[in-house]
Amino acid sequence: ISWLAGLCSSATVRGEGVCSCAVIGCVGVTLGASGWRWVQLRAGGAAPDFHRVCDSSVRSSPAPHVRVVDTLSAGDVFHGAFALGVGIQATSGEDTEKSSGRGGASQLSVLQDLEGVGLFASAAAALKCTRFGGRSGCPQRAELMQFLGQWSVWAAYLAGRAAAPGKRDAAAEERRRSVASKL
Repeated sequence: ISWLAGLCSSATVRGEGVCSCAVIGCVGVTLGASGWRWVQLRAGGAAPDFHRVCDSSVRSSPAPHVRVVDTLSAGDVFHGAFALGVGIQATSGEDTEKSSGRGGASQLSVLQDLEGVGLFASAAAALKCTRFGGRSGCPQRAELMQFLGQWSVWAAYLAGRAAAPGKRDAAAEERRRSVASKL
């Protein structure tokens, strides 16, 4: 990820300035009990550099501390919950509770950025690790929502989402610095 971050920042280092590019995806790595790190990819600009990658920030997100019983399928659970979070993020303008047919979807409408999606996925994987078994150890949505409600990092994330936009950015940056200092 550090290599990609260096590649991404090369346009700014050359004095081309900061661009206002569209988000095209992310590259990340899970770190088990330490959470995950990612680089959000942005691309854009004028031809012939319209495909230039231009966001260089390596971001970090923690995982809840739990008593580990079994890590079998923890990565699968992380990726499944991440995919669910991205899907909810993509449909955040729709009535997700009605479209999913399950309660609790509206509680996940706060998943409007990769930080929230990553926290959600990390919590799902951590909760899975507290019990034995692969598929049989996967958490249900209701218990995951209850688990998230007890995690102080999730509460801080929600508080940052509720803040005014300028304050929200400052709160997210402070959380990132705090997490990065612990990794």
